[in-house]
Amino acid sequence: MGIRRVKPYGLDHGLSEASALQDGPSMLPYHRRVFLVPVLALIVLIVMSGEAMLTAALPQISHDFAVPGVFNSWVLPMVLLVGAAGAPFIGTAGDRFGRRKLLLLCLFIYILGLFLGLVADNIVVLLFSRAMQGIGIACFPLAYALVRDNLPERESDVGIGILSAMYGAGMFVGVIIGSFMTELFSWRTTYLALIPAALFLILLTIRFIPGSRPEMPEKIETQGLDWGGFITLLSALFLGLVSLSLPDSGQEVLRIICGTLAFCLALVFLRIELRIKRPLVDIRMAAKRPALLLLGIGTLTLFLFMMLLQEMPFLIQSSTGLGLSAGFVGLVLMPGTLSDMISGPLTGRLVLSRGVRPACIIGSVLLLLASGFLMAGIPSLPILAVVWMLFSAGMSVTTTACIIAYISFFPPSRTAEATGLVQSVQTIGAMVGPVITGVVLAEATVSSMRNGSVWSEPASFTFTHLHGVALIFSLMILFCSALIKTRPERNSGPANTRVP
Repeated sequence: MGIRRVKPYGLDHGLSEASALQDGPSMLPYHRRVFLVPVLALIVLIVMSGEAMLTAALPQISHDFAVPGVFNSWVLPMVLLVGAAGAPFIGTAGDRFGRRKLLLLCLFIYILGLFLGLVADNIVVLLFSRAMQGIGIACFPLAYALVRDNLPERESDVGIGILSAMYGAGMFVGVIIGSFMTELFSWRTTYLALIPAALFLILLTIRFIPGSRPEMPEKIETQGLDWGGFITLLSALFLGLVSLSLPDSGQEVLRIICGTLAFCLALVFLRIELRIKRPLVDIRMAAKRPALLLLGIGTLTLFLFMMLLQEMPFLIQSSTGLGLSAGFVGLVLMPGTLSDMISGPLTGRLVLSRGVRPACIIGSVLLLLASGFLMAGIPSLPILAVVWMLFSAGMSVTTTACIIAYISFFPPSRTAEATGLVQSVQTIGAMVGPVITGVVLAEATVSSMRNGSVWSEPASFTFTHLHGVALIFSLMILFCSALIKTRPERNSGPANTRVP
């Protein structure tokens, strides 16, 4: 009797030649496999902790460096900017030259960024240190590829779900430690917790992560990397972010110039990628409708999530919001990060048994419910914690399902490249979200006295504007999720039980 299988996307992906080229993964012995996912998960957890530790400190950083909120909004997306441009570059380099080598290099650069952030004396130095930390996020495709290379097929989806859950776990650790360190000491002390943890990661990687055989089909294809694509993509994203973050009045000409340059560089990037033999991003990997739809859902979801994450410390600490201390930021976000941690592995199992469409619909409905609660007005502290649980669970379910389904389009030898592309596109959405929040919150401000000094805080109606944007994007995500088609198939043996 055949065993029922569910395709996550329900359409023939048209890559039969890719399927024919798939090699069986080079399995590690069990006593070595057992350490693989925990070590890689710890890497994702600690790197994401560094991304989130300054969340509660955003108002304090704005006050310490005396910068407008719109520039302060770069603190979170600067990490994501480098992560978005670097993920496909590092993923492709890992496929070609060895994944563990690239992983160790990224961790070394990440640690240098932590040291620089510890001693930053102005916003420019802090942002540069955050850019170096972005290399840590850019190495995540290597982790996904190592899981797919070294685990049995059915275990690899669960392993990917666990790695995705560590995004939430990292947010949990980062927000909790960062909020209480900011309240009790200073936001700089967060780096004192990260630096020894990152050094420990290097030791674990050397000891437990296996080396991978580089993919070198032809000598001519391994002579260099797509530096032109990497530089033009990074420059286009940077200038686009500058254009979005400039104030509405007095900077119109500069906004137009930056936006035009970003658009032109994006066109140059596309031209390079279509002409080069081994591109940074293979545009054909995103050209087919199911893959494009999955990329779109994940990008919109992370845009929405990061937009509201940037808002939370201001909503909680401002007198125009809840008017609480920095420690309450961690208390509000803690239940949500726990639900994120739980949702990732469960989504891996759900996609394996039911396909990606039910998972994306469940996740988008959770996002819509949370947006509806926020749109009803500034909630109390307990209700806000529940709302963030819904947001975090919805984000985790939707993005994990999209990643699992997307990378199933490609053979194992291109896993890091495919994951780098999907992570890069999704990270662009996550990068833009905080900047939009900064622009909206800077629309109108009020002054208040706190600890004997004058603080500039967002007007209460700016929070309502953000919640309206969240509701619109939640509806868009639900609509896109409903477009995914799921078609069951029957196959002749147990070898065909894996979700393609």
